[in-house]
Amino acid sequence: ENPMTVVVDNLPDSLVVLTADWGTIHKRSAHKYLWRADCNNIKSSVTFIVQEKHTGDILQLYTCRTKPILATMTLGMKLSRSIICGVGEFKAQGGIIMTVTNMEIDAQCDVEYFTVIHARGKGHDLVTLRNYGGRYNPKVGAEINKAKPGDVYYFTDVKYKCFCKPIFSNQLVTVRIK
Repeated sequence: ENPMTVVVDNLPDSLVVLTADWGTIHKRSAHKYLWRADCNNIKSSVTFIVQEKHTGDILQLYTCRTKPILATMTLGMKLSRSIICGVGEFKAQGGIIMTVTNMEIDAQCDVEYFTVIHARGKGHDLVTLRNYGGRYNPKVGAEINKAKPGDVYYFTDVKYKCFCKPIFSNQLVTVRIK
């Protein structure tokens, strides 16, 4: 939600109309508006149009850049893309988190699914599992509990939803067990 204030000199608030070329605008009170992006029509900028109610005359156009909402995958509170941790610390994690990082807000996104790949020592095949939701399901949890020093886990292929439509990310978080 993006709050806005619009005041036009020599024109009462009742005669001011604010619209945008996309998204929705709601008038909250005198001079106060709230613009919300339309999740199905994200663009790199939005133009706000201030008009006179009766004549429809355009009084002012304002074009503003918009930022896409993107999130960063983390394992528990570890914010790095490459993590080295002990067996106990790794097993204590309950799943992955997608956190909005490029905005001035604190938000977590809903994880639809992700892939975890377990690379055990030499001579072992890779184990690849799909996990639905952000918390480990029983099958993935059992694979996490097999962690031993020298193992490597890769977390990737995340589908998540943040405020709007689902987003797919091929971010990679690598965890090396010490």
